[in-house]
Formats: sequence, C-alpha cells, structure tokens
Amino acid sequence: MRHAVCCVAGMQVDCGKVKQMTAKPVRVLLIDDEEIIRLTIMQFFRSEGYECIAAANGREGLECVAQYHPDIVFVDLRLPDVSGLAVLEQTVMMDAETPVIMISGAGGIDDAMEAMRHGAWDYIVKPFASLETLLHAATKAFERKALLRENRIYHEHLEQMVSQRTAELQQANERLSAEIEQRKAAEAALQSAYDGMEEQVRQRTADLKLANEQLEREIKERSTMQDALIRSERLAAVGTLAGGVAHEFNNINVTVLGFSELLLQRQDL
Repeated sequence: MRHAVCCVAGMQVDCGKVKQMTAKPVRVLLIDDEEIIRLTIMQFFRSEGYECIAAANGREGLECVAQYHPDIVFVDLRLPDVSGLAVLEQTVMMDAETPVIMISGAGGIDDAMEAMRHGAWDYIVKPFASLETLLHAATKAFERKALLRENRIYHEHLEQMVSQRTAELQQANERLSAEIEQRKAAEAALQSAYDGMEEQVRQRTADLKLANEQLEREIKERSTMQDALIRSERLAAVGTLAGGVAHEFNNINVTVLGFSELLLQRQDL
C-alpha cells in the first residue's frame, strides 16, 4: 500500500498516518453528483483506512453533515440541486471547525477564490492527477483542524487560567484592602488612645502643678503661722519671766521695807 508524503508545518508527514491521530477512523464525507467519482473516491479512502460516506446532491450532503458529523467534507462546486457554495456555507454554520474542500471541473480561479472567501479550506480541480491528491488535501486539512482545535483548547485553558488567576488576584486584593482598612482603623484607634492619654497627661500635669502650688502656699502659710506662734510663745515666756522677776522684786521690797520699819521703830524707842 502506497502512502503519499506531504509537507505540513514544514515537516514531511505520511498521509496514511492521519488516521492514527484519532481514537477512531477519520470520517470523510464526499458530495458529488457523478456516481463513478463517488464510488472511486470512496473505495480509495476506505482502502487507506478512512471511514467514507457519500451523498449524490447538496441536500443529502447537508443531511449527512448534520447526522454523521464528518471530520472532512469534499464537495463538488456544481451540484444539481444546491450549489456547492451553499453547502459550504451551511456546513460552516453547523461547525466552523469542519474542513470543507471544494472540487470543481471548471477550474476557474474566480471559483476558487469565491470558495475560499466562503470558508473553504482547499480547492481541487478535476480531473485529478492522482487520487492521492485528495489524500494529500485531506491530510493537510486534518492536520490544520487538529492544530486549530489544539490552539482553541489551549486558549480556552489559558483564558480559564487567566480568569482563575484574575479571581485569585482580586480576592488577594480584597483581602489586602481589608487588612489595610483594619490597620487604618487600628492606627486610628491607637492615635485616638494616644491623643486621649496625652490629654490626660496634660490634665494630670496641670492638676499636679496646681496641687503643688497649693501645697507650697499651705507650707508658706504654715511657716508664717509657725513663726508667728513662736514669736507669740517667746513673748508670752518673756512676759511670764518678767512677771516672776517683778514679783520677786516686790517680795524683796516688802522685806526691806519691813526691816526698815523695824529699825525705825527701834530707834524711836
């Protein structure tokens, strides 16, 4: 069995290995109104290990897209009922990640550009040089689909991580803000307590100053009163002493006068 070798993302890849990238066979949908082409292509892809289904017109093809959810769709540009572009558009609407490869016998560059503008992943012109051209296109499309899916999952995971990290940072910021507010409240309470203590100290200092001044006045008054009392007691003592001395002098005088009178009486005798 021959496998085509194609270049994907700068690397040579065996087209036959595409089916190994999934747990189940790659499902290919072929939409073409020419029966011989359908049968030939179906047989070729099945021989390469793919699961292949076919539709003879556009309506059948869209029904197969909705029912079987193919991994890759090959659709002829010219169909008897619905145009290949319409099938392309409807398929893209149902699943934008489904690769749609257009096939046409006309070969016009305008048709190819129009198909690419509508979302086609590739454009192949009939008659085919080889059926492996289809395999090559399928390989490239499936590789691209896998990369896009991986990129989407990565971005979704990245967005989830960013969202989770943002939520964590927001929670941390809220906790930090709450702590800051608590610290501000604690600082305000401490400052209020300090201001209250400072006011109490000022008031206490003023009270002590007044009490000290009052005490000094009382000490001074007591000292003055004590000095006055001492002077008064001294004066009283001096008065008492003087009275005693005077009394003694009076006694002496009485005695002297008594002796004098006796002497005078004796002389008269």
